Amino acid sequence: MLLPKKEPKLFVGVKATSRKIFRSGMTVETITLEDRSTNLPLVSIIVLNYNGKHHLKTCLDSLLRTDYLNFEIILVDNGSSDGSVEFVAENYPKVKILRLEKNIYTAGGYMAGVLIARGKYVAVLNNDIEVDEKWLKFLVEALERMPWVAAADAKYKDFYQRNKFDRSAATGRWIDYFGNNYTRGAGKLDLGEYDKPS
Repeated sequence: MLLPKKEPKLFVGVKATSRKIFRSGMTVETITLEDRSTNLPLVSIIVLNYNGKHHLKTCLDSLLRTDYLNFEIILVDNGSSDGSVEFVAENYPKVKILRLEKNIYTAGGYMAGVLIARGKYVAVLNNDIEVDEKWLKFLVEALERMPWVAAADAKYKDFYQRNKFDRSAATGRWIDYFGNNYTRGAGKLDLGEYDKPS
């Protein structure tokens, strides 16, 4: 999901100062990225990880093949003990690493990443995802063309049956008036009916 980044007004217990986060049990490792300066808006891609080293090669390799030219990747590690941080630091020097000493769970992990993100837009991803090269380009184009839109989402296909949509995210989600979450196209074959933005 891609969201326009807004400056956080309040994040209880965390103080953000000059792109570093200070909190008991939280440290930041920063790895310098190459300059990708363009006229395109910067997108901060936040990948949340907890003991998911076995997923990271597929995820990060696919992200680095993204054909959009102006992005940063931030790995937020939620206190892993499987060598995930060391693996990324050794093999992916373009990825920023935010190493949390303990698991602050999904919302806390993503929020910690948002606090150090520099992009106009923030994309939040799990570590067990593989993206298509064009995924980010189309999402940014949609948000830039329609500034009244608050978020954009991609199509999610099943990792093992690539002709079917994933059951949890599929082709977009919406929430009704009562807070019920619905997933469009869950488990269905991809016949192209969701190829255009809606």
